[in-house]
Amino acid sequence: MVKEIMNRVEVDCQLSTPPRVCDYFDMICGSGFGGILAIMCGILKMTGQQLVHEFINLCKVVFAESLDITQRTAVLEQEMKAAIRKYSTEGEERKMICEDDPCKTFVCAAAFHNTGHPRLFRNYHSRANPSLDCMLWEAGCATVSMPDLFNPIFIGDTNIGETFVGGDLRWNNPTDELTREAADVFTGRRITCIISIGSGHTGYMSLSKGLADLFSRIALDCERVADDIERRFGNIPEVFWRLNVEQGLQSLAVDPSNLDVLASHTHSYLQSARTTRSINILLQDLIGRPERLPVDRISGMAPALLQVLRRKLCPPPSQHFTGRSSELKKLEEYFSLNRESRSCRVGVLYGIGGGGKSQMGLEFVRRSHGRFSDIFFVDATDKFTLENGLKTIALGVSDEPTVEDALHLLQTSREEWLLFLDNADDPSLDLRPYITWPHGNILITTRNREIRMHAPDCHVWVDKLELDDAVELLLRGVSVHTSPDTYQTASEIVQKLGCLALAVNQARGFLVQDICTLSEYLPIYMQNRKRLLEDRLIQSTDDYEHTVYTTWTISFNKLSSSAVQLLELLCFMHHESIPSRIFEDAWKTGRQVNEDAVPASLVTFLSSFEAIDSTWDILQFRMLIKEILSFSLIEFNASSHTFSLHPLVQQWAQSRYRHSQEVLRSTQTLLSLAVPRGETKEDYVMTLLLLPHVRASMQTGIDVHFTLLYPLGLTYDRAAFGLEHPVTLSSMNNLAITYGKLGQNREGLELQEQVLALRTQIHGEEHPDTLTSMGNLAVAYSKLGQHKHALKIKERVLELSTEILGKEHPSTVISMSNLARTYSSLGQYNDALELEVQVLALRTEILGNEHPDTLMAIGNLARTYSDLGCYRDALKLEEQVLALRTEILGKEHPDTLMSMKYLASTYSHLGQYGDALSLRQQVLVLRAQILGEKHLDTLKSMNDLASTYSNLGQYKDALQFEEQVLVLRMQILGNEHPDTLTSMNDIAVTYLHLGRHRDALNLNEQVLAVQKRSLGEDHPATLASTNNLASTYLNLGQYVDALKLQEQALASSTHVLGEEHPSTLEIMHNLAGTHYELGQRRDAMKLQERVIALRVQSLGKEHPHTLLTMNNLAITYSCLGQHGDAVKLREQVLAVRAEVLGNEHPDTVMSMINLAAAYLDLGQHKDALKLKQEVLKLSTRIRGEEHPDTLRIMNDLAVTYSNLGQHREALKLKERGLALRTQILGEEHPDTLISMNNLAVTYSECGQHEDALKLHGEVLRLETLILGEEHPHTLASMNNLAGAYLTLGQDVDALKLYEQTFNMRRRVLGPEHPDTIESSKWFEGLRNRVACGKGVRKQGKRDKLKRLMKFF
Repeated sequence: MVKEIMNRVEVDCQLSTPPRVCDYFDMICGSGFGGILAIMCGILKMTGQQLVHEFINLCKVVFAESLDITQRTAVLEQEMKAAIRKYSTEGEERKMICEDDPCKTFVCAAAFHNTGHPRLFRNYHSRANPSLDCMLWEAGCATVSMPDLFNPIFIGDTNIGETFVGGDLRWNNPTDELTREAADVFTGRRITCIISIGSGHTGYMSLSKGLADLFSRIALDCERVADDIERRFGNIPEVFWRLNVEQGLQSLAVDPSNLDVLASHTHSYLQSARTTRSINILLQDLIGRPERLPVDRISGMAPALLQVLRRKLCPPPSQHFTGRSSELKKLEEYFSLNRESRSCRVGVLYGIGGGGKSQMGLEFVRRSHGRFSDIFFVDATDKFTLENGLKTIALGVSDEPTVEDALHLLQTSREEWLLFLDNADDPSLDLRPYITWPHGNILITTRNREIRMHAPDCHVWVDKLELDDAVELLLRGVSVHTSPDTYQTASEIVQKLGCLALAVNQARGFLVQDICTLSEYLPIYMQNRKRLLEDRLIQSTDDYEHTVYTTWTISFNKLSSSAVQLLELLCFMHHESIPSRIFEDAWKTGRQVNEDAVPASLVTFLSSFEAIDSTWDILQFRMLIKEILSFSLIEFNASSHTFSLHPLVQQWAQSRYRHSQEVLRSTQTLLSLAVPRGETKEDYVMTLLLLPHVRASMQTGIDVHFTLLYPLGLTYDRAAFGLEHPVTLSSMNNLAITYGKLGQNREGLELQEQVLALRTQIHGEEHPDTLTSMGNLAVAYSKLGQHKHALKIKERVLELSTEILGKEHPSTVISMSNLARTYSSLGQYNDALELEVQVLALRTEILGNEHPDTLMAIGNLARTYSDLGCYRDALKLEEQVLALRTEILGKEHPDTLMSMKYLASTYSHLGQYGDALSLRQQVLVLRAQILGEKHLDTLKSMNDLASTYSNLGQYKDALQFEEQVLVLRMQILGNEHPDTLTSMNDIAVTYLHLGRHRDALNLNEQVLAVQKRSLGEDHPATLASTNNLASTYLNLGQYVDALKLQEQALASSTHVLGEEHPSTLEIMHNLAGTHYELGQRRDAMKLQERVIALRVQSLGKEHPHTLLTMNNLAITYSCLGQHGDAVKLREQVLAVRAEVLGNEHPDTVMSMINLAAAYLDLGQHKDALKLKQEVLKLSTRIRGEEHPDTLRIMNDLAVTYSNLGQHREALKLKERGLALRTQILGEEHPDTLISMNNLAVTYSECGQHEDALKLHGEVLRLETLILGEEHPHTLASMNNLAGAYLTLGQDVDALKLYEQTFNMRRRVLGPEHPDTIESSKWFEGLRNRVACGKGVRKQGKRDKLKRLMKFF
């Protein structure tokens, strides 16, 4: 653990040499072997690495099995002297006391004849109870001289001396002694932190059965002391740290052979999230050394300035408090700054009622216990409670204290007091007279946003909890088994509660009573939401008088009638990003329609904002917003002019109007009036912003017979203007576009067809509006996957536009660009490229190089180059576009962000994942800031970032983002929207990377079922999902099921898209792979050759997809024995990839590996080995040792070593690979199981047959559990285990397994599969020999086993 801390110090401080422990601690102590470590760290000045090395060597020598107690004592002395000679300039004559040592160090021992008090051996002089002037090695031996382990040690001369035994007998945890020594030595100073490192959580480390009880007492006593110290510093956070391995060491014997086990459990402990978080915090202290607490307080003394009678203590925070780390850190940093300053520091926590402001303030006080001399807690609900609380501060100064007495006392004090004003919500209460001081610290909690003005440097918005923190709060004290399913269920609950602290805590209190299980809570909550959030639990452990709903009701009752009506209208929209422009636009439209169609209350409300000059009175509207903001019932983003409500505030508000049809009708009418009637880009953007709110208003579950058949104002337009009026047709067109955005593509298509028919009838085919409708209809066809229909329409639009408007007209150029995109959708990339080049030339000539439309044309051309695999050409264009857009539009413009997105994609294609990651992180941050965290474009950026994490092999990080996107898309778009289904597919792919095949299968089946129902079986998206499901079947070993699906998908795709379409070729490519897995290698070869021919024709010979199929064909050639053809093809692929993608691209690296494999097939082992060694170095440098691809290369190189007979080299690599895969992916991941299997084979090759048998058995157990008994990998492992039995001469066990493998392979893979044939040979051969009683002769057996034990 010390080594880990020092390693992190070295990295964080960017040190050129490993740091010494003594340079970062002022005092180090220890007892027993902890005392030896203290000497090594504090006096011998070792680094973390040296400490581990020397201590392990000492333990191995001292605890050798052959030593008795006397020999062990002598060896201990020798090893101590050797270490001192090595690390001390004075050699073994080094004395314990040396004032030149920069780090104060002591160890504990006990006098043999009186163990009542510890005897401290110090390296410094002490004014009380001075240490013996002994040798350093003597002090080391004294502290570890435990009975039955070592003989007692006599220190001194024959006249004056004492006998000592180990300090572990009584002071195995000497933290108490440390605090007393520090208070005595460092008088007047302040400490940063105390770190206590234990040797294993409760339980014992036994040397022999006779010492079990003794060690048990030692371990338990050690924890008792740690608990006592922790309680002492309980209210002073980040001062005392206890690091102690929690699991795995309880019954571990003291034996050098167990050091690896001890190391494993220690590493596991250090890698836990909680330990990592603790070490990260204490590292900041070690490096920054903040002065937290006067040293005289650490041993129990805590003087205070003011009399105890005058002190009003804060109530403790909830025992279930969790989270808020960033907010608390901001408070702690602010109140720690400028300690010498005489100005008063004021901090404000403001936010929604029930958000946890008071609890956060109380937690800050608890953590800051040692920072302030006095803490005064005052209820500031109103003027009476505020002044009454202030009077209590002056108790003891006056028999009848006044507010003035208290204010005078605080004003004249020079101590660092804290005044905590809680619940200062009343807008009429002026706080200035109570918080204007020349000195001191004030913390205020409030719902009134205006209070922020008193704390310009430290005002913290307290909103919802982070998801993980909310889940942790919900599960505290709840009797549930920790598992991913538990976390998922808890996540769903807290998200329904909006992660609001008070609501989650109420839910926790309900669950603790065991009224229902965790999984039952959510349905109960949905049925009884209002009741659950209004009821206060009788046995609540928190001293809070309000429930969730009552906190808001109190604020609501103080609002004006206009503010109440505004809140009513907002509560039935989506709770985030409500444009304030809705009200002005609705007012403008409402003036043009018949007032009878608009609810009277809405007319009155909107009319109240009409100014004298008949314009919208923006100031009056903003004042109304300000009134609601003052109670923190809503949030308002001044930069985007949007409202937001907390989801629970929205639910509470809705519950007040649950039976009010009038309120809901007013909201729906408001939205209908607000919808733009035009077709400009600005109108389109506004329509998109309205979508979630229209959807929310139509899905409230309230039974209202509202006439919004076309919810975006179409009803009103029809009534006001008639069906054929341009305004009505624009509304119909907007609604059709809206349907498309909602994923309701069939409805959108039907409406676009109506609009086109009407416009053609009214204006004729050649009218601009008709041409626009034709274009929109083509888009609707494309959304349904009917690209050929779209193509015909777009070609007609371009023809008409060119004829009527001319080739250079902007509309004609747009039509040309749209047609190019359709060509791309049909896989006709060369046709698309030809058009894009024309578009760019025209726009450059007409508009200039820097016009936004020209930049868009350059971007489109770049994407076409990407489609053609010309990534470097695309890169040049995208970098050009990004530079110009950044210069002209600014970094935060949506078009600039789109350019960054596309450039990041090209970086990914080129294997520059680090550059892609950086760009995508920037895009996500900017979109979240500008558009909001839940905007659809922000979600796309999150998805892009997840994709980059996958490319980097960081699948768990990818999954975290993908799951978040899925949840939000479900909330905003619904469960069946195409984007939602895309998210489900993305997660399924990540599940496959993580080895969670069954979870992937479940998602794939869900997606496919929805798409068949909503899009039809022949839709391209449905066909793609069919292909995805087949891939998952392949991973599950269900080859026959995969084959059937792929054949169906291929037939449909060929019919719908054509044989040459990229999607069709992808299905054909995958089908070839399935034939290969089924052993149908010649069928695979024919398909692969066909795919290559078609891809060369449509994409070109250098396209990545073409090269991928060529690579797979080479593999098939190898299996068919055509090794020369395989080498030739792989050399060709490598040359092209190196030229097109570069030598360091992942695909190029993989080609090098494939070529090395081909060399092996040809018997060119040295060439193969050299190439694989180069590749491993390259991948490790580019992607890191822990990347999944690097681990695969490492495994592949190990296999090559085995083939060359270099089994020891193979063993080292395979053990390293297994350790890394277990650490990164987990023991049950398929790749980890592959490593285990390969290591078992190498054990056998090295003659470690028992180890091989054990590991083969473990692999078979895990694969049977995870993949199923009939999975091909499981059957291969069964075959391998049979071979291991055979090697050990256990013929009967081997025969039984061979027979089982043969029968199952015949049933699962078919009788003609190569693996089935191989199993048949081994089974029949061994059965005949066993029947003849001969067994299998060992001669030549190993060579046969090599063929038998397949590498996956």
